[in-house]
Amino acid sequence: MVSPAEDGGFRDYIDIAQFLKRIGVNVPEIYFANLQKKFLLMEDVGDESLYLKFQKGISEEETMFWYRKVVETLVYMQVEGGKKWSDCPPLHHRKFDYHALRWETEYFQKYFLEKYCRVSIPNKEKLEQEFRVLAEKVSKEPYYFMHRDFQSQNIMIHEGNLRILDFQGGRRGLLHYDLASILKDAYVVLPKKLQKYLLNFYLEKLTEKGIRIDDYGQFYETFTLAGLQRNMQALGAFSYLSLVKGKIWFRQFIPSGVNYLNQTLKERRDFPFLASLIEKISRLF
Repeated sequence: MVSPAEDGGFRDYIDIAQFLKRIGVNVPEIYFANLQKKFLLMEDVGDESLYLKFQKGISEEETMFWYRKVVETLVYMQVEGGKKWSDCPPLHHRKFDYHALRWETEYFQKYFLEKYCRVSIPNKEKLEQEFRVLAEKVSKEPYYFMHRDFQSQNIMIHEGNLRILDFQGGRRGLLHYDLASILKDAYVVLPKKLQKYLLNFYLEKLTEKGIRIDDYGQFYETFTLAGLQRNMQALGAFSYLSLVKGKIWFRQFIPSGVNYLNQTLKERRDFPFLASLIEKISRLF
């Protein structure tokens, strides 16, 4: 891997990779690093991501097998990483707090709503107020280790095991965001019944790791809110990558991201302005 000279996160990538490796998370081995030229010699973990496995065709039994492994890996990474975060220098100053949450929704507004959809927002203050409310609710949760892009294209299947990629955005943050990233993934849309099963399986694994959830209703509420946040981030990213970076193949995943948002917002009354905008946009897809 060769990173651009201006990549300020190169050292962070190495530190997080080594940290995850030490705590027992399967990530590609780094054999050699040149910090001046920003060059890494790394283990090749193949080209079969969880996403590509689905593209090729996968049975219900295989789906259950791999997603249970994914959920187990996520719980282990979040909890063990949360216990030992002080051993990873980048995690000392990187938190998924209110400001990070608002950055994501501003990114969504700019690149998806305004640039990609070209919608006219009649009252931006109302939209920003709803984004503030969302960020305030989500930012109150305890911090663990957070991958921040835990989705099917960043999970490789290599020699019968999972390998986790693209963890350079790792930070301290709430549990629910990474869980929503994989269960409400725009790349692989899981049946609702399977989503529910995996959510309950996740909670079982949390309990086994000593993390007690006293209010399951509140956990699900925060999971739903984190799903809204994550889907908006993904739509902003797909729009940015297709419009600015010329990677137009990301456009194919926009409809599923819009559908996640629309379906969730239809069931709520606390984000009426956003719900109205997304309902109108959903008609275009």
